[in-house]
Amino acid sequence: MVEQRSGSIINISSLSGTKPVALEAAAGAAKAGVNQLTRAFAIAWAPYNVRVNAIAPGLTLTARATKGLGPELVEKYSRDIPLGRAARPEDHLGLAMFLASDASAFITGAIIPSDGGPQ
Repeated sequence: MVEQRSGSIINISSLSGTKPVALEAAAGAAKAGVNQLTRAFAIAWAPYNVRVNAIAPGLTLTARATKGLGPELVEKYSRDIPLGRAARPEDHLGLAMFLASDASAFITGAIIPSDGGPQ
């Protein structure tokens, strides 16, 4: 990307990397690190027109989330999401496609929530 002087790197963070989430301290700390790497790399590679951004999903109905939380907690946490449901993995696809495209040519160093609304 540096040699061709263009590119887009999309990191996957988490809502827990931007705000405290109960029982997610270790994962949150790791994702906060991803956020800092995203910002630092964005600055370092901007002169080469390489953009670096991160998507920060909220509760997403992955196998890990549904098995780990169980249906009761998924339902409970989903009620706190303004859009009224947990995300499906494909709900994050449009944002990833936008960040990968030239439509986001002037966005770098952003940590973008994909969480169903401010919680």
